[in-house]
Parts: sequence; C-alpha cells; structure tokens
Amino acid sequence: MGNKTSLRFAAGAVLAVALSGCGGGEPASTRETPRRETVRAAVHVMSVRQATAFVEGTGTVEARTEAQIAARVMGYIQSIPVREGDRVSAGQMLVEISASEMQAAVAQARAAGQEARSALAEVESAIAAAESQAKLAEATFTRMDNLHQRKSISDQEFDEATARNAAAQAALRMAQAKRAQVNEKIQQASAAQQAAEAQLSYLRIQAPFAGLVTARMAEPGSLASPGMPLLRIEQAGVHRLVASFPESILSAVKLGQSLPVVIDAIGLRAEGTIAEIAPTVDAATRTVALKISLPVHASMRSGLFGKASVPAGTRDSLRVPHSAVRETGQLSSVFVLDGNVARSRMVSLGDAAEGTRAVLSGLSAGDRIVSNPPMSMRDGDPVEVAQ
Repeated sequence: MGNKTSLRFAAGAVLAVALSGCGGGEPASTRETPRRETVRAAVHVMSVRQATAFVEGTGTVEARTEAQIAARVMGYIQSIPVREGDRVSAGQMLVEISASEMQAAVAQARAAGQEARSALAEVESAIAAAESQAKLAEATFTRMDNLHQRKSISDQEFDEATARNAAAQAALRMAQAKRAQVNEKIQQASAAQQAAEAQLSYLRIQAPFAGLVTARMAEPGSLASPGMPLLRIEQAGVHRLVASFPESILSAVKLGQSLPVVIDAIGLRAEGTIAEIAPTVDAATRTVALKISLPVHASMRSGLFGKASVPAGTRDSLRVPHSAVRETGQLSSVFVLDGNVARSRMVSLGDAAEGTRAVLSGLSAGDRIVSNPPMSMRDGDPVEVAQ
C-alpha cells in the first residue's frame, strides 16, 4: 500500500513539471539573443612596405623662457597677489615689499636736495653783491692808479686802493667757489635721491613677461632678502621638448629640421623644429639632447612626457594608420576582421610618422583591420566593408 502511494506521488510531480514547461512561456532553448547592428566601415589591409626608419627619443616638455623672481632688497613681504597656476601679464605686480627705511632714505635725499637748492639761492645773491663790490673796487683802483702816476695821491692812498681791489676780487672768487660747492651738493643730493627712489622701486616686483606662475616660494609676512627666490614664472605659449637620442643620430639632424613629436597626455601629434643640438654627448649614456620647439597648444605645460622621432634611412616596415588605433591608457588595440566580424586585438606599436605607427607585434601582413572604427564599435560587431 505504501509503495503504491509513493508511485502515484512521483507520477504527479513529473506531470506537474511537464505542464509547467508547456505553459505560456517560450522554452529557453528557442529564445533568440539580440542581434547586433552591422557597422559599415572602411578596411585597411596590412602589408609590408618600404618606409622611413625612425630612431625614437624621449624627454620632457619645458618652457623655452623661465624666470625666477627674487627680491633685490631686504624687507617684509606685504603682499603676493598671485598663486601657482595664475596667468600674469607683462608688468603686472607680483610682490610688494614693505621697507620703511628706504622710504625714509628717499625723503632724506629729497630734503638734502631742497636744502642745497635753497643754499644756491643765497650763494647767487652773495655772488651778485661780490661782483658789484669787485667792479667798484676795480674802477676805484684804475682811477687811483692814474692819479698815482701823476703824483696826485700819496703812495699810502694808492696802496689802500690796491688792497681794497684785491680783497674785492678775492671775495668774488670765494663766492663763485661757494656756488660750485653748492652745485656739487645739489648733484650729490639728486644722485642720492635717484638711487633711493630706484631702491624704492625694488619694493614692487613686476612680471617681466606674460606667462604662468609655476611656483610660489614665499608668503606675506616673511622677511625677504636680496637674492631670495619668491616666485617662478614661465613664458606663456612657448614650449619645447628636450629629448635624448642615441649619439648615432648626430649625422642625421640639423638645426631647423622638422621632426614628428607625440605627447600622449594631451593627444598632440604634430611637427616640431630642432632649435638646439647639445654641443656635448653624455659620456655615461652615449646620448645627445635635442631641444625641439613645439607648436602652441592650449593644454601644453611643463613636465609632460613626450617622444620625437629622427628619420634614419629606410627599411621594410608594417605600419598601421593612426585612425585605426584605439588607445586606453597605455594599451593600444585595433579591430581585425574575422570573416565579417570585428575582433579587438591588442598590439604593440613603435615610432609615429606620416599618420602611421610602426607595428612591433600583434599584426601580420594580410590582416584586415577597420581603418577608422566608430567609438561605439565593440568586439564581435558584424562589419560591412565600405567600398
């Protein structure tokens, strides 16, 4: 009896499962996965061809012109109205230093000049009086001399007239010498005033050119001393790449030569110009530094990593168009056609030139790649080749 009940229960369970499978839902095995839309794209067939061989060098972007702003006088910093990252214009006030002793020196020099000019007025009056006395004494002496020659006056009277004339002439010369001394004092006071005012101008430090503040090394309230660095600024919009290359490229480069440069951080791929070739070779690394002028770029800044390539003959090369490469961080990939399906493949790339990158690994001659994949393309998308 117990066995019959167990058999009936098992049969009912099997029937319930079968009925649930035949319900309104569609069996899992017959459901269709969503179909991907076909992407119409151009295809590039990889092939080995003769191409320019390049030697790649790496380096750092730096400003062509950089200035370190330093104090020229001693005093407490009153204000620094700029910070790192601020853009400044030529002549803009960067640092203001307070130094009361310099202001006092200017006031003292001005007072000395005023005093000397006042003394000059007195001396001019004294000279005018002395000239009058000298003229009178000389005229009197001339008359007395005539009378003395005619024996009309005594020798005593003539000697007295001679002495008075000599004294008047000496007084005139003394007054004129005094004027020379006062003029010299005026010049000295003027020079002292100019020097004091020049020192006073050092209290307000201005930007020598338009640029970017890259460092601020002092704060208001601190004591500045001559030569103490306060700020560092670099000239706006003028940068260069300082890159190291093997010494073997020296025969292949010259000043003014254009080189392809790449700065991945800002997506720059452009032509730079050799502005300077280092006069010496690094004996430890056997490399030579090239300073390559860069085009103006809104996102350019000092310290960025960059690469440049120097042409060095020709060789068989497998190259992929820039437009076909998708870069994610430090990884590069392309879409390779497997039949009519796009498959993402990681690749290792080398130098960049003429809109292409050298393929080091990951692709072979005959591979068909999507030459300009849309951003929406994913691995496994069907592709219709655009003619």
